[in-house]
Amino acid sequence: MKKFLIFAGRHHHAQKLFGTYLALDAANGVESKWLISNNSINIDPATEFIFSYGRDKSSVYHLYNDTSQKVVSRIKDSYEKLKSMLFTPDVINNIPPFWFLQGLREAAEVNYLSQDLFKRYKPNGLLVLHTNNFWGRILAYNAKNQNIPVFAFQEGMIRDLDQDTMKKQTSASDYVDVLFVWTEEDKKKYEAAGAKCEIIVSGPSHLDYSLRAITQAHVMKREYREEANINHDSKIVGLALPLASHYKGNLDKDTYDICSWAYIHGYTILLRAHPFDRNLGNQIKENLKFIGNCIIVADEWDVGKFISMCDVLLGQHSTIGLEAVMLKVPFFEFSRGKNKVLESKNYANSIDVDGINSWNDFRNSDEVNRFCSEFLLRNQSNLDGYAVTRIQEAILKKTE
Repeated sequence: MKKFLIFAGRHHHAQKLFGTYLALDAANGVESKWLISNNSINIDPATEFIFSYGRDKSSVYHLYNDTSQKVVSRIKDSYEKLKSMLFTPDVINNIPPFWFLQGLREAAEVNYLSQDLFKRYKPNGLLVLHTNNFWGRILAYNAKNQNIPVFAFQEGMIRDLDQDTMKKQTSASDYVDVLFVWTEEDKKKYEAAGAKCEIIVSGPSHLDYSLRAITQAHVMKREYREEANINHDSKIVGLALPLASHYKGNLDKDTYDICSWAYIHGYTILLRAHPFDRNLGNQIKENLKFIGNCIIVADEWDVGKFISMCDVLLGQHSTIGLEAVMLKVPFFEFSRGKNKVLESKNYANSIDVDGINSWNDFRNSDEVNRFCSEFLLRNQSNLDGYAVTRIQEAILKKTE
């Protein structure tokens, strides 16, 4: 019996890895379990509040299960050492106190509890969404020290800025045996950044269902619109915002101009804020309530459903723009005047918000469709909706 642990600390971890979990669990002679943990305060819900213990408790292993007194003593000692090492003005002046104290405590807990768990459970492999976060890096490090293969995944759009400022593509291979990525273009970016693990182009597994159903896109669009009480003949513009703190431009003015333009032309705006900006969509709608009912907040919708309803998507250096193009929905990266962003230049059109009032033929432009079709042609073999099958096969082969 092969055993795999799939770490999901946050809601978005489980969303991205759910298809892979199901594929592994369905394989003969395989047991796969979600590994969850108490987490520091974060706006994205912890998975322990999401998973249904009563319905399928056997599929979830909590990192704090079977905690021994010996491990607790080691955690206490480690916490005190970390606190004495890091309790300096340079650190505490830049980190909120609750993050500092709770984060140090949790670092010690995750470190020793995972070491103990791996020794007892002896998994054949550990899956983490990526190692560029608090938990994934500690877990992957401890797994590697016990010769447990570690599998990680591309989480979203590959941004040049992330590599330039944080070396995120380089560090994505730290303590990782296999990294699954979306396209050949993404693989080349990781390789150029110096990623040293095996890189396999699997495709975006979280979009598998939507990609397989793309031949019925018009049917899905009608059904989704009926569920949302939107006329199926309406023109729908998706507005997907990046993290507000990373927004390039004046968010209030840009959303005002875009939503006013939609209202004047009779379009419906589906508004989706970044998952970490909880309630931003509702705040924007409240601020623009004089426009009427042309704004629908879609923060909680499945990303595939959200994209499938749109005729076109507007956004800024956002993963959801890449996902839209994969699902054959044109994506425009918007800015104002000379404030160009275009991190998405390989698959996105651009639009200047200053000229948006004269922009109304967004669904039939040859230039719009060219970006979609060229991107899809370059990557068609990985966008067939069977990414989880490729992932499952690669993991089982790696752990033979």
